[in-house]
Amino acid sequence: MDDLSQVARHLVGQTRAGQRQFATAQVLTTAETPLDRAALMGRVEAAVGKGCYGARPEPTVWADIQALKQAGLPIRYRRAAPDPGYYVTTAAQEATATAARLLRRIGWQPGDLVQARVYARMAPARKVEQMLQIRGSQVRLLEDRLRADHPTATTDEIRHLRQARLALLTEEAARE
Repeated sequence: MDDLSQVARHLVGQTRAGQRQFATAQVLTTAETPLDRAALMGRVEAAVGKGCYGARPEPTVWADIQALKQAGLPIRYRRAAPDPGYYVTTAAQEATATAARLLRRIGWQPGDLVQARVYARMAPARKVEQMLQIRGSQVRLLEDRLRADHPTATTDEIRHLRQARLALLTEEAARE
């Protein structure tokens, strides 16, 4: 986010606090990596002047960041190593995050792509073996359900009911 005009307009009319907040915005938007609080304070003090945070610097940094967020600057904090600290998301990062949220809303998970890649590299014989295993487990589930519905039925009757149910499913699929 190189254009700080919206942030600057929000800070216009403020005194030393405005200068400090504007410097904070500039430091965060130009930083290559996230900045921890000490690094952020050091760069802002270099731009505005030593002691610009007053007697209670930690709450002042927090308040400045909250003011910038309220003004529309997308400031985030990352706790994870190796680069913990404050940073401003780029347009590409925001777009990626938005796309991921939308995809999760429609039921797609990032693991789906990994699974598709694994399946694409899988040998055809392994795919057939996997299909037959899944089919066998589904048939067993159907037979268990039929046994629960017809507890007095013999094995042959369950097999006949299974075939009838599968034939119905095949007819329904053909109609669609």
